[in-house]
Amino acid sequence: MINLVHRASLFESRVAVRDDEDTYTYRQLLHKSEKIALNLLTGQDDLHEARIAFMVNPGFEYVAIQWGIWRAGGIAVPLCVKHPYL
Repeated sequence: MINLVHRASLFESRVAVRDDEDTYTYRQLLHKSEKIALNLLTGQDDLHEARIAFMVNPGFEYVAIQWGIWRAGGIAVPLCVKHPYL
């Protein structure tokens, strides 16, 4: 994960995600995912590979949440938003 964050920081001004609404840079992705990681940690140093489920439509928020979980030391478990029983 550290390598992913480091590499993204080398290209902060480049486009990281395009979705139906907007275009987002690696700078924005790093900032948002850091905020998510800090919210998940709540005083802990690491999530120690805790599984964190999330259900978000594809796009910037999905990627930011996934990266935030990884940055906090968790394992991202995406749930399908198109599942017929949800």
